[in-house]
Amino acid sequence: MNIVYFYSEVMGYTLAVIKSLVKDHGAKVHVVFWDKGLHTPFELPALEGVHYYKRSEMSRARLEQLLIDLSPPLLYISGRMDSDYLKASVKVRRKGTIVVSGFDNQWKPSLKNYAVMILSRWLYKKYFDFIWIPGTYQYEFAKRLGYSNQQIIWNLLSADTDLFRFEDLPKEVNKQFVFTGRFAPVKGIELLIEAFLKSKKVQPHNWKLVLIGNGPLAETFDAHEDIQIMNFMQPEQLAEKMHEGGVFVLPSLNEPWGVVLHEYASAGFPIICSEACGAALTFVQNDYNGFIVLTGNLEALTESLLKMVRLSSDELKQMGTRSHELSKKITPLISSSSLLSVLKNKRT
Repeated sequence: MNIVYFYSEVMGYTLAVIKSLVKDHGAKVHVVFWDKGLHTPFELPALEGVHYYKRSEMSRARLEQLLIDLSPPLLYISGRMDSDYLKASVKVRRKGTIVVSGFDNQWKPSLKNYAVMILSRWLYKKYFDFIWIPGTYQYEFAKRLGYSNQQIIWNLLSADTDLFRFEDLPKEVNKQFVFTGRFAPVKGIELLIEAFLKSKKVQPHNWKLVLIGNGPLAETFDAHEDIQIMNFMQPEQLAEKMHEGGVFVLPSLNEPWGVVLHEYASAGFPIICSEACGAALTFVQNDYNGFIVLTGNLEALTESLLKMVRLSSDELKQMGTRSHELSKKITPLISSSSLLSVLKNKRT
């Protein structure tokens, strides 16, 4: 069985689900991917059963020919951002291929979102039989686009739960806060640094702050003895770094989902995140495995850091164990099986 992915920027979590399609379902997966203007330097590994095609080498005619040659029962397109993807899919859809779109957009009242809702007949239903979503906020959007419960698939995004392993953590929780992501204003990283430094003034402590990633803010951070800045890591490197343990913090100002939160939950980290994080509803419970704080609120973020500082080692370990248990709600197998469920449903 051939499955085709028309994708934008491939990341490790994308491949986690694709590997499950191959391993658990016997599929051959063909991935057309954007190879220009990427946000992160993720390196695509060679995988058995997976074939890659650089988008820069695929004209619309070549995309159409690929679909003709493979005749896939299922085509997945990662959104509406590539017009050639959409146009190439129209012909194959008419021949019976089921076309699925994935998106992580949260529903928020805005002129733009209301316009998308009104135009959904042309923007979405013209091209896609099903919508694949990660969680609750996206479900609200999909419903407003006119898709029924039978046309909405859940569990779009999954961490590589085999790679980010709870069993590899140290026995004691290391006294460090960890942020992993793009060094961009939208991630709230400047707020995190300010909150961390303020927490040390309010209640002096020996915790560290580790920032892992890359982006436009990388050259603007002031040196501080308790703040360590590390470059972007490939998934295997990040998993190795996670062996040190700590508390994960994702203070994003806007975060439609946030697979990285799932990755750290899978690895057994206590978690602090903002309300903006879509994945928080699935993987974080207040005072259970971490804290969800008001988005962009310095005082709330500072206090949540201090709450972690004040917890005993046993309490931190318990939070980490609970994070791991919550992470099992979604796995690559659950995600891949959710996608393939459309092959058993009649197009409506």
